Amino acid sequence: MSWANPHYLVETDWLAANLEDPALRVLECTTILHPRPDGGYKAESGRATWAAGHIPRSGFADLTDDLCDRSASWLYMMPSAEQMATAMARLGVGDGVRVVLYDRAVNMWAARVWWMLRAVGFDHAAVLNGGWKKWTLEGRPTSTAPCAYPPAGFVTRPRPELFVGKDAVLARTGGPGASPAAATSRRASSSIRRPMPTSHPTCCGGTSPTRERSRPAG
Repeated sequence: MSWANPHYLVETDWLAANLEDPALRVLECTTILHPRPDGGYKAESGRATWAAGHIPRSGFADLTDDLCDRSASWLYMMPSAEQMATAMARLGVGDGVRVVLYDRAVNMWAARVWWMLRAVGFDHAAVLNGGWKKWTLEGRPTSTAPCAYPPAGFVTRPRPELFVGKDAVLARTGGPGASPAAATSRRASSSIRRPMPTSHPTCCGGTSPTRERSRPAG
């Protein structure tokens, strides 16, 4: 199979061979979802899991804090360009570097950060094919060392056309040329009380848009 944009997906062999590249930034993006008895999910940052063992030299991109709008009532809302720039600069991301993203689920969190970077004008990011699972199944090295990437200057170039709001979705629902995709498993999608009309579930794990906002202690 050939990919239309192969530079957005990297293999574990490539990453292993390039880990020491000073212009490479590897970021783990794991979020852990705990089902609530009354429905929805409690989200936990994967930072502690990362700290217990991760791909060598990698940093941690926190979707439950640094990379979500702290003023929003829902978790995972896109942060402001200023907040995104601050978080990425702290992780050593800026012009002249390449970023590889991974997580411990099915790379849905890594893909989310990839899209967020794209939305603020950063195109030099890729997702690790197979993520943490493939890396460890192949017996590749892990580390508990803290991230040592030097701070960078991250310049945002927002692309607002890559996001739409609720009003725009409602206006297009059922109309020609629009087919919303629910990024949930079929099982999770079927459990949603009020799924979006005409939306189609895609298989990417058992997440649900009904999960509640919850931040880790500390």
